[in-house]
Amino acid sequence: RRILNSTVSVGSVPRLLRTHAPFVRDVEVLQVDIDTVDGPVVMKLLEFLSPRAVVVEVRNFLPFPFRYACLTTDTKGLAWGGANLAYWLYELGIRGYRLLRMDSLDAVFVHHDDPVATTADLTGRRHFLGTLGCYVRNMLKKRP
Repeated sequence: RRILNSTVSVGSVPRLLRTHAPFVRDVEVLQVDIDTVDGPVVMKLLEFLSPRAVVVEVRNFLPFPFRYACLTTDTKGLAWGGANLAYWLYELGIRGYRLLRMDSLDAVFVHHDDPVATTADLTGRRHFLGTLGCYVRNMLKKRP
């Protein structure tokens, strides 16, 4: 197990992976929380890695179903960083990941080949309604 605290950008991902090559070849869970370019960095990492699960922070300032991801690290001090649920559903969905669960800030996606995904019905209308339910429940929750 390794926790890496490093400044990361889309351009630095290949070098970072080469530097830690012996460790990153069998990644099971990928979690990124940068508060700016989370979306593009996760997508770049997924070009090199095939984790069983991806955990991401969900930002809610642009409502579902609009897709949003911050593409810059300079947000001028505004809370515009990260990506919203619609972005994660789309981008991770085309890469084979399905939403498993959410809490007030994070969403867990599992690859459709994973036994967890095949046990839980993560396809079709029922999954879509569950996804929408997760979103609405988290939007209505009071945050501290």
